[in-house]
Amino acid sequence: DARITAYYYVEQLALDRPAGEALFYAKQSKNPSAFSCVNNFTQNIYGDPSVKILPPGFTTIDTDGDGLSDDEERYIYQSNPALKDTDGDGFDDGEELVYLEGRWTDDPDGDGLNIFHDDDSDADGLTDYLEVMTLRTDPMKTDTDQDGLTDYYEVSRDGSPGDYTAGTDYDPLDPDTDDDGVSDGDEVSAGDDPLDPWDNKPVAGVGPEQWVDATAGGETLVQLDGSQSTHPKGETLFYSWSVGSISEYSPVDPNNSTEAVQPVLHARVGGDFLVTLKVRKDAVEGWVWSDPATVTVHVQHRITGVSPQGAGWGDTLTINGMGFDKDPAQNTVTIGGMSAEVTAAAYDQLEVTVPEGCPNGDVIVTVNEKDSDPYPSGISMPPGSFSMAPDGSFPQGEYCSMAAAMGDVDGDGDVDIVVANMGGLSEEETEYDNPSCHTMDPQNRLYLNDGTGRFTDMTFGEDQTAGTDDDRLPEDSDQSVDVELVDVDNDGDLDIVFANHGGFKKWWPSGGNEQCVFSGGTNRLYINDGTGKFTDETASRLPELDDQSVQVAVADIDGDGDPDLVFANGEECRPYEGEPYPINENDCCMECEGCQWVDCSWYNTCCSGEQSICEELQIDCEANPNHVCCTGVCDEVDCWQCHICSTYYCTSCNTCCYDCGECPQNPGCQPYSIPRPGKDRFYANDGTGHFADVTDTSVSNDQYGRTQNGGRTRAMALGDMDGDGDPDLVRCGYSSDYMRTWLYENTGGFFDLVEEYLSTEWDATDMLLANLDMDQGDTLDLFVPQVYDYPIYLVQEDGAFVNHSHSSGNDDWLPQNLLWTYTRKDYRYWTCAVTGDVDLDGDPDIVIGRKEESRNFLLINDDDSPGHLNYTAGMLPESAESTYGLALGDVDADGAPDLFYANVGANTLLINNTEVVFPCEGDFEPDGDVDGADLAAWISDDHGLSLEDLAWSFGRADCP
Repeated sequence: DARITAYYYVEQLALDRPAGEALFYAKQSKNPSAFSCVNNFTQNIYGDPSVKILPPGFTTIDTDGDGLSDDEERYIYQSNPALKDTDGDGFDDGEELVYLEGRWTDDPDGDGLNIFHDDDSDADGLTDYLEVMTLRTDPMKTDTDQDGLTDYYEVSRDGSPGDYTAGTDYDPLDPDTDDDGVSDGDEVSAGDDPLDPWDNKPVAGVGPEQWVDATAGGETLVQLDGSQSTHPKGETLFYSWSVGSISEYSPVDPNNSTEAVQPVLHARVGGDFLVTLKVRKDAVEGWVWSDPATVTVHVQHRITGVSPQGAGWGDTLTINGMGFDKDPAQNTVTIGGMSAEVTAAAYDQLEVTVPEGCPNGDVIVTVNEKDSDPYPSGISMPPGSFSMAPDGSFPQGEYCSMAAAMGDVDGDGDVDIVVANMGGLSEEETEYDNPSCHTMDPQNRLYLNDGTGRFTDMTFGEDQTAGTDDDRLPEDSDQSVDVELVDVDNDGDLDIVFANHGGFKKWWPSGGNEQCVFSGGTNRLYINDGTGKFTDETASRLPELDDQSVQVAVADIDGDGDPDLVFANGEECRPYEGEPYPINENDCCMECEGCQWVDCSWYNTCCSGEQSICEELQIDCEANPNHVCCTGVCDEVDCWQCHICSTYYCTSCNTCCYDCGECPQNPGCQPYSIPRPGKDRFYANDGTGHFADVTDTSVSNDQYGRTQNGGRTRAMALGDMDGDGDPDLVRCGYSSDYMRTWLYENTGGFFDLVEEYLSTEWDATDMLLANLDMDQGDTLDLFVPQVYDYPIYLVQEDGAFVNHSHSSGNDDWLPQNLLWTYTRKDYRYWTCAVTGDVDLDGDPDIVIGRKEESRNFLLINDDDSPGHLNYTAGMLPESAESTYGLALGDVDADGAPDLFYANVGANTLLINNTEVVFPCEGDFEPDGDVDGADLAAWISDDHGLSLEDLAWSFGRADCP
């Protein structure tokens, strides 16, 4: 019964399939638990006359082992039950059903044979086995990919239809082998090569790069050009343009059409637009695209103006222009190199907040990683702030500069600059604070001003060649650390005094005293001929002593009206007067003939601690005559001395030694030098620029001839501390007992030490005396930057010095934001300081120099609380310096002091931003201007003003 058979073998998989296939799937089911049967299936079976119904008891014998029972082969498939592969096509009969998906009744070539009897079912010249197992083509279709070419034709291009060879055969599974948008069959019909993509592939052309300036109107229109695009057969092209990712979408119009040959890019923001074009044959989908062609369109956004002029820190600055991004976050604005927050944005306008500390520099707007041209900001800088000097103002060069002095050396009425340099010595000769100085030129330099604040290096004249007649400074290799400009010979021009440090290095050898080497510390005096040309007259005018000078100060110390000199000196390198130093570790270097040496070789045997063990042992020497305590060996061992020296000991010289075998004439001995505190020098001027050493009669000395409580001077300053009209001396040293700030009162040219020191300091780096607190007392206060700690700040109040430093416990007059922002460790970078009224408010301010590429500081004296120093970021330009010297002077003749950094590396010139308003001498009213009423007043009354001076002020309306 067919129904029973169906119930037993058929599962859901067989539903609604043709009768032949349904029976095949029924045969494959081995799981009778998933039965499902419908009448439709049985009807299909009975309705197909080619299907024979198996009797209920058909056998499962498979004689040929092909996976099909003999009864199935006889009654269903009509295959040979005795042959495993009935048609000899390489497939077993059972495999035919598996690989051909049960389509055993199909006869695609119409030859009346099913798959079991036909080895090439589709009659395309390729066996079923080859198509399924090798080519993966469909054995029931002559043209598997339906490209109009038979499978056999496509794989036989190389003469071997047995496999597919890429690059030679056409792909029987891909209707368009070369992906050019045209099927393989159409290409063969047209005489093209299905393996050549270029015979139907167009080429996109976009022309050269374009540079355009942004225009007004909310967008910039840029015409694109795709007319260079071509098709190999001259077909009409379809154009598709795209714009690379940019912060604001900018369309191309028209686009994606055959009309978009020369469309317009609507650039709604500035930037570099990467525009891509692809073309294909007309607008029909499926035609091959060209490779993309790209062109960069550079749309330069522009600044046309900024307002208001004179905007200050915290104000809103409006930037007008074209090509800005409408998203504020996509615009980056800098003013003088400092970032400014963008608060509002449109295509033609930006609003930014001027940041605190912002310099009066150029505005630059960056959009899409593209910078605008710089535009002057017109920022109003606070009084006392500085900006970098314009490019080209100061010569470039890399020097190890330690100090600078400003003054008019050539008599032309403007401020010139002299710089003191070190450098050039080896690591064996000296130890520089900055190692890069070893390779730098130590020549001191002279820079002349052209009157506008632009300088030329005139050290060796116009030809810049040393040793010629136009040299302005002598050639030198001195290690100069300080410089002063002063008219020493009273001839009306400025001469130069250099404090020279020389080469100095000290170290601790193993097992010996501290040693040092020193060379060339002679200070220099250069005399000006009145034109800025200097001659070295040190030998005839200045005592030539090899001191290690660290600073020079100028003042009339003896009250005779002439400038005298005081040199602060650090250390000396003196020959040691004790034992020489051994060249080799085991040398004995004693100059003590007749010394008795103690042999310590028996120390461990004879000694216990520092006592002889013989006393403790009480050996019976008669019974043990050879014991060391009985032979006298231990009697020669001084246990205490050997315990200390561990080797040998010279009793008469009271000195340890390594080996006494060659003493006292040991050839390995050599003398050596040790560092000792130096001696400050006081030089008195005779009025003609000739100086005498009056050190011993000018200052309280100690037993070594040094300044009392002096030696190893680190910083020094001269000033009238007690208000008696003559300069007093303040100095401080470094190391051990010298770390004190001492005051020496001038009494008739003699500096007498005030017994109580002013403060304890930790390696001061400079010293400033100025009336910082403006207490109407006309007394000088003291500011000392130092290493490893906060600055010392001593203010005279009611005749006594009051400490107003960070760590004083008193009212702190130093900047609180520095106290909390910078730790004590940060202050180790402080190297120097200079004081001057940089904001022109009548009180002195302080500039601090710092090394190791740290920012320098400007401390402004508070008008409301005189003596309180304030720090505001941005008063000095943001720059990383290694500054060792500072100088103030009006280089551009605008009435405000400008600033010079003496750096290791390139020196730096800064211009003061303070606006100077000169008084109007002719404003007699006074009403703020000089006009006809003032002229009438001048005519009617004697005001003591010349007509020339009145004419100079006449017409001014900005009188303070």
